[in-house]
Amino acid sequence: MAADGRPATILEDDAVLCCNFVEEATRLIGTLGPDWEFVQWGYNFDTVLSYDLLPGVTSCTALFNQAQMRGILPVFHQRDVRSSVYRIIRSLGMPAYSVSPRGAARFLSFCQPIRPLDVEFPLLGKRPNFSIDFMMNGVYPAMAAYVAVPALALTANDTSQSTVQDLNDHTGPAQPARITTPIGSSRVI
Repeated sequence: MAADGRPATILEDDAVLCCNFVEEATRLIGTLGPDWEFVQWGYNFDTVLSYDLLPGVTSCTALFNQAQMRGILPVFHQRDVRSSVYRIIRSLGMPAYSVSPRGAARFLSFCQPIRPLDVEFPLLGKRPNFSIDFMMNGVYPAMAAYVAVPALALTANDTSQSTVQDLNDHTGPAQPARITTPIGSSRVI
């Protein structure tokens, strides 16, 4: 990513992608032009997602039905999803995302080390930082960072089955997400 000068798409091990993920993600990145830095393809359904619905006019804060989403999860990979991208205001969970080299460098610069950082979330108020996705919220406003709505990737977000987060340790994940094949490439990082 930052080191090799090529964009990458990162998937968590429990991400479930829609059947047209590669085509739709490629199409959406193509609409952003060369200066995009980050596109989030999925997010957690047990919290809020806030994005710039009409730039300069209004933002939108979405709430989801996680139980209903979990019910469709086993067949989501068969769905053909048409999505749009919006500037991220606040988002938690990162089951799937693409990042440009410049975006990766900006995240590395801002997010390391993970440190105390209070982030204001619509409807939730200020939340203390305890993970990388919280840290990323601190730099989204300064980036060309986008989110796909509706999501092209879902996750059960079952914290009781997590292999990357110790629920008693609020300092962050125990291990990083897997890096997989970039959009538009057959290469695995």
